[in-house]
Amino acid sequence: MSKQTTENELRTLEALRFKAMLEADVAKMSEFMHEGMGYSHSRGDRDNKADYIRKVKDGIYRYNNISYTINNIVSTDVTAVIWGHMVATSVVEGDVKKLNIAYMVVWIKHDGHWQFVGYQPTPMQA
Repeated sequence: MSKQTTENELRTLEALRFKAMLEADVAKMSEFMHEGMGYSHSRGDRDNKADYIRKVKDGIYRYNNISYTINNIVSTDVTAVIWGHMVATSVVEGDVKKLNIAYMVVWIKHDGHWQFVGYQPTPMQA
């Protein structure tokens, strides 16, 4: 697969990931999350796949809007790292949060499919 094809596929997956977050589509999220997934939050806490899915399903995490840009993608045949910037409004346990973060997300190819395995945000100054 060409580098451009891989990059296009990863850009599509990122779009689907953000769409699933906005729609609280836990079935779609679960499809592309690796079982060993770790999701760090801008507050410093971390969820595994089961915890993150449960919290979205239970409405503990809700996203009202998300805009993002992908700044860079580095990939091999089986691993990809994406750096980007996200601005969003979320509701966490009833509190509205305005997010302005730089992020790094890691995807791995598992059983022939890209799976989301790690997310690390860095809060940015407004």
